[in-house]
Amino acid sequence: MTRADWDRVEATIRKRGAKMSFEVPRMLAVSTPEELAAMRADGGVPVAVMLKVLPPMFRRRERRVFA
Repeated sequence: MTRADWDRVEATIRKRGAKMSFEVPRMLAVSTPEELAAMRADGGVPVAVMLKVLPPMFRRRERRVFA
């Protein structure tokens, strides 16, 4: 993927908004323990709830799509 391609992807996401039910599980998949701790500390209760609730929903969707 070229830099221009990636810039288009980012611009589209910024324009349409990110879908947290997709973004949160993906962030968890690539975050280091330190980054995850910082997200939890900075985000407080709302982030803690999203980190708990959204990944199982995402995994169910993945199983439906890729099973």
